[in-house]
Amino acid sequence: MELTPEALVHLWEYDWPGNVRELENIVERLVVLSETNTITVEHLPVSVRAFISEKKIPTPTFDGNELNLQKAVELFENRLN
Repeated sequence: MELTPEALVHLWEYDWPGNVRELENIVERLVVLSETNTITVEHLPVSVRAFISEKKIPTPTFDGNELNLQKAVELFENRLN
């Protein structure tokens, strides 16, 4: 399972009021419900998609490779700690 760079930015910038548990629940739901191997912004909950549009944060550039979902979760957990 992989995340598109845009989906990763949305997950990264969201405030996660439910802490790591909320992130874990959303990631598990995305994996279970996804019909493809790639998670895009459209797969994310409305609350996560709306948050970044309110902040109007520019999308950072990546090297063009999609990130591994497990690696992305590790990055988020490290940021939250």
